[in-house]
Amino acid sequence: MIKRINNKGFVFIETIITAVILLTTLLLLYKSYSDVIIKEKRRLYYDDITYVYQTIAIRDILKKSYNKTTFDSAVTKNKNCNSSGVGSAYCKYIYFFNVESPIYNDNTDMKSLRDFLNFYQLAYINLSDIANLKKCTPSSTDNLCKNTIKFINSYSYNNFLDYIKTLDIDETTNYNGHSGILISIFFLTKTGEKINGASTDIAFGKYDECLQSKVHAFYKANKSSSITLAKAMNEYSLNKDLNFGIQCSYAYYYSWVYL
Repeated sequence: MIKRINNKGFVFIETIITAVILLTTLLLLYKSYSDVIIKEKRRLYYDDITYVYQTIAIRDILKKSYNKTTFDSAVTKNKNCNSSGVGSAYCKYIYFFNVESPIYNDNTDMKSLRDFLNFYQLAYINLSDIANLKKCTPSSTDNLCKNTIKFINSYSYNNFLDYIKTLDIDETTNYNGHSGILISIFFLTKTGEKINGASTDIAFGKYDECLQSKVHAFYKANKSSSITLAKAMNEYSLNKDLNFGIQCSYAYYYSWVYL
């Protein structure tokens, strides 16, 4: 009589291989799903089509209202920023401005548009500076980077630099005669209500306060009960988790167009 082959070992190995393949597939699906969720969260804040069209409208009114010579002078940066005695006013990769900046022949239309669209701040970046700006970090020692970070902290929210790093722009090409990009920063409540006048600055502070509170509470509960606010914010800065901002009442929205 022929003995029946004992295939218990084969079945065991086959089960292990199947489990490994299934687990790998699930991990890949989870990663893909997680990436999609992160991208969707970013899309809500970065370059949502609604705000892109609004930025196009801002650009069109800006070009009719500003004094190009004055604007070009304002956005010109000093290339000798690392030399001693060179002031910081023109030592930055970015130029922040609003409807009250001294670049307009007449800012009446820009004021009306701001009240209608409720954009909080505008920024201009030369195409040739985008690559260098993406490399800037809070620990940068280069004067251009240090001054740029300082201006970002003074005139915008700190995730602005994170937004810059998401830009997919060919910095080497003068796109259809455009030498730079215009970025609009919108500031609204999560319910879509506009924030006007002095309330904007109040809300600006409340958003920072809310975000810091959410981040600190999370890292205290999940990392260490003794973690400081500074360390918690540093962890947040490294992870770039938008979930914290979503929990707050106010929100920033960014979009860019060529200028």
